[in-house]
Amino acid sequence: MLSMAISFANIFNYGLVLILAMRIEAPQGMIWGIVAVNIFLPILSLFVGWYLNIRRARHKEEMIKKLDRTYKLLADVNKKRRKIERLINEFTLNLLASWTWGVLLTSIIAGELIFIGTFAEAALTPVSGHTASSSVKSSAVVDCYQEEYARAQEYIGFGNWSAFTDNCCCMSRSNVTDPGDLSGHITELWTCKNTIAATSLEAAKRPIVYKERQRRELIPTSTVSAVRGFCETIFRDQYGNPIVSEPVWNDDLGKLGIPWYNPDGTLLQFHDDYW
Repeated sequence: MLSMAISFANIFNYGLVLILAMRIEAPQGMIWGIVAVNIFLPILSLFVGWYLNIRRARHKEEMIKKLDRTYKLLADVNKKRRKIERLINEFTLNLLASWTWGVLLTSIIAGELIFIGTFAEAALTPVSGHTASSSVKSSAVVDCYQEEYARAQEYIGFGNWSAFTDNCCCMSRSNVTDPGDLSGHITELWTCKNTIAATSLEAAKRPIVYKERQRRELIPTSTVSAVRGFCETIFRDQYGNPIVSEPVWNDDLGKLGIPWYNPDGTLLQFHDDYW
C-alpha cells in the first residue's frame, strides 16, 4: 500500500508539472491536495497496511487451528523465509553494485574522452599567429613574391584588410572580466569564415579559421599601438582621427604597415608592427 501511495503521488506530481508547463491555472485549494497526496496518504497507507497485516496473520492462525493438520511453527517458517529473502537481497545488492561500478567506470571513461576530444579540438584548431613583426626579407621568399606572401600571412587568404574584416569578427584572446579593460588587451583573435577553402570537403572540415593580431610588444612597459583601437576595423593618424587607408607594402622593410604623414606630406612614421 505504501508503494501504491508513493506511485500515485509520483503520477500526481508529474501531472502537476505538466499542468504547470502548459500554464493551466489551478484552483487555490490545490495546495491541500498536494499535501494530502504527498504526506497524509503515505502515512495513512502505513497504518492501514499495518492493520491489514495483523488481520491477515490472525486469520491465518485461525485457519491453521481449524484444519486437522500438523504445521510448522509460524516463527520457524518466518525465520527461514527471512533467510531466503536475505540471500535474495544480497544477490540483488551485488548485482546493483556491479552495475553501478560499470556505469561509473563507463561514465568516467566517456567524460575523459570528451575532455580529451575538446582539448584536442582547441589545441589542434589551426590558428595563424601574429606575423606583422616577422620580416619577409629574412625568409626564403623570392623578391617578386614577397608582397603576395606577406598578404597571405597577414590576411590568411582574404587578400586585403577590407576583405579580411568583412569576413572575420574580433574578440580578445584572453578571458575578459572587465570590458572596460579591453583597450589594453595584448592579443586579438579574429574568427573568420573559411570562404577561401580549396574544396567543399575542406570547408566542411574547417568551417572556421583563426588569426591572431598582436597589439604591442610583450615587454610589460610597452604601450599599445595607437594606429588602431582594440578590434577596430579602421586606422587612425597621429592625432587619433580615423583615416581611410589600407596597409601598404614597404619594399625596404619587407613588411605591410600603416604610414603616418606630416602636414607637409613627408613620412612621419611607418607602423610595420602591431597595427
